[in-house]
Amino acid sequence: MVGKDANGKAYIGNATIIPCGKYWVYTHIYKIFLLELFGEVTISRNRLCLTDDDIAEWGPLDDCINTMGCWSKSRHMLCMFHALTMQYFEKIYKNLLGRGKGAGRKLSHVGKAYGEKNNK
Repeated sequence: MVGKDANGKAYIGNATIIPCGKYWVYTHIYKIFLLELFGEVTISRNRLCLTDDDIAEWGPLDDCINTMGCWSKSRHMLCMFHALTMQYFEKIYKNLLGRGKGAGRKLSHVGKAYGEKNNK
């Protein structure tokens, strides 16, 4: 979790290692742990939550936004990496390497190395 003050400076508010990416785990994190850790006033000041495209992560968050007063002003969005970069590699990049339609296009060795590095 990252917070930003009125001057635009960002601060890390919480770093959590989640050993199990299950729906019920995220439900407990949003409904119990974050509420106990930061309190209703702080949670109510949140305006934006970014998640990846895993329903176990964003489903419970959307539930909280829709049912809990302290989360009601929060908005949920997919992070730009998952919204754009992952879609690029899943839908476009594979075609540039000749693995599908558009097989006639070849990347330079620099472009291919970049793609292989970032597609892992």
